[in-house]
Amino acid sequence: MKVYPRVLIIGTVPYNLSSPSRAFDSYFHGWDKSCLAQIFSNRKKPEKGHCQHFYQITDEMLLRRLLSPRNEVGRIYDDSELSAPGSSAVATPSKKRKATDVLYHLGNRQTPLRFLLRKMLWRPRWWKTAKLEAWVESFAPEALFVSFSNDFFIFEIALYLAEKYDLPIISSTGDDYYFNSHFSLSPFYHIYRRQYRKLMSEIMARQGDIIYISDKIRDKYNSAFSREGKTMYLATEISPRPYRSIAKPPAIGYFGNIRFGRNEALATFANEARKFDPGIVVDVYSNEQSAKYLRPLKKEKGIAFHGSIPYHQVASAMVRCDLLLIAEGFERKDVLMTRYSLSTKTADCLSSGVLTMGFGSPECGVIEYLKSTNAAYVATKREEIVPLLRVIYANEAQNAAFVMRAGELAVERYDRIKNAQRFYDIVVAAIASYDDKRGEEHAR
Repeated sequence: MKVYPRVLIIGTVPYNLSSPSRAFDSYFHGWDKSCLAQIFSNRKKPEKGHCQHFYQITDEMLLRRLLSPRNEVGRIYDDSELSAPGSSAVATPSKKRKATDVLYHLGNRQTPLRFLLRKMLWRPRWWKTAKLEAWVESFAPEALFVSFSNDFFIFEIALYLAEKYDLPIISSTGDDYYFNSHFSLSPFYHIYRRQYRKLMSEIMARQGDIIYISDKIRDKYNSAFSREGKTMYLATEISPRPYRSIAKPPAIGYFGNIRFGRNEALATFANEARKFDPGIVVDVYSNEQSAKYLRPLKKEKGIAFHGSIPYHQVASAMVRCDLLLIAEGFERKDVLMTRYSLSTKTADCLSSGVLTMGFGSPECGVIEYLKSTNAAYVATKREEIVPLLRVIYANEAQNAAFVMRAGELAVERYDRIKNAQRFYDIVVAAIASYDDKRGEEHAR
């Protein structure tokens, strides 16, 4: 019987399949729930997921602590008391906004104010409590798993616990958090970036292991930090449907985030596609609600926006399509945010048995990846869309070859069981190596 190490996850969102944290399932699928705990900063109550124990620290808790030393920081949840995903009642939003809500939304924007507010609130002496330490000690982790984000306090918590309890750190990164600085006249931004980069350097220097979302970011970070981290592609639970010829016009689907210029790319694709076949419509599924990002989609006749659907319905919606679209932006500011991106939708699309097409800047991580795999059609200019659609309509053999290659990649890279075993081996090896080092130091 497999023995699972006790791993403490430190990340922004709690691990369950109905949230962005479902990427964690690429690593922890099948892990003994009693051997997983998580510290997270999202303000929502977690749903029943894949961890036995949760410890929540939020901006609001820290703000209340700022206002009064009597206010406690940290809330403990046990999986047994949590509701199943989607079963919790949704509260009717109040027209009055509390001060804590206003500050939360201000602090959540990508501005110097966000960095200033977070730096002021996340003072170590406020979250570094006897309550937190007692909770960690009761779980007795053997390793820490750190999911990188722009929140520097994730690193502070991880480094503090790693030092105090002498633990290895296994980290995961899917975006360029270290090098991706931008021009700013705000001193608050530069204070934040200096502290962030210092903390990330300390994490990277600590013994353990690191996994990356793609070879592209792996090679850059391994070289910069003299590491030997490994690529682990995000897994999917979508099974391929039998191959079928494309209908004309094809049912085209897009699933996922429409920010970072993806909305404009989708509108451009639909506009060009309808020049070739006026019957083409792109069905877009996204949880985006901001009018700012929805506007380009609403203006385009070739797009039908359907809003959000639960993840368990995504698979059936995907396999009903004839063509799945992966779109990325072209503006420099968007490319800088997505040049290493390789989200779960990549694995979902290529594992579905449906023909896939990418459209976006060739510098974007997923577009570059799709081009390198020879498993999808790729357009990097709007002028390439119509010629590729002509090929798709006329070349059945090429369509089938792309789908077959995508299926091979699905077996090789996106299988949940295989990925979970790879990650298990990484964690076990990291703990064993750390124990050996600790033993050598004690023997001196």
